[in-house]
Amino acid sequence: MGESTQEAIERLLAEGLDQYGMGQVAQAVRLWRQVLSLDPGNTEAREYLETAGDEAGPAEAAPQASPAADHDGTAALLEAGLGCLRDDDAEGALELLETLEKRDPDGLEVHGYIEMVRSRLLKQYRERFGSGQRVPVPRMPAEQMLKFNLPAEAGFLLSLVDGRTSIEDLISVCGMDEFRVLRILSQMLAAGIVELES
Repeated sequence: MGESTQEAIERLLAEGLDQYGMGQVAQAVRLWRQVLSLDPGNTEAREYLETAGDEAGPAEAAPQASPAADHDGTAALLEAGLGCLRDDDAEGALELLETLEKRDPDGLEVHGYIEMVRSRLLKQYRERFGSGQRVPVPRMPAEQMLKFNLPAEAGFLLSLVDGRTSIEDLISVCGMDEFRVLRILSQMLAAGIVELES
């Protein structure tokens, strides 16, 4: 069964705290704003945003679906995802749309939005990483990386990052598509786990 709205809210709150703890304040703010898109009255998200020095203005105006018309929160999730797109937050949009996809794997509308967002992000990732010949390098010893509690896919990719293997070669050997590899590398770069050799 897919993730409920409440589960999505709890996950976003927790991920925001993780990002905030790693010094990624902008990422944390983005995640907590997503919570307010789903639940505009969420006091926990508002407190976190105040602590982060953000007033959470635009999220307050996010449209709310009526409970009768949206008892499972699907319309609210879709609206929040599209709101992220309008705010030029493709990463946030993709996270919300993927949550929707888990609920309804056959939803063609959501698949279409996901493909559009993936295409936009892939272009951004390619611009960020430039040539596939660039080499990601770990920025810290393996024992320090454990504190990040990486998902299995990211942990596997990180195990291949040895300071000698290019991005192009990582894509060839890891068994993931280019988008997944570049997305994970982008997240690890933002978190300070890896850096790119110039």
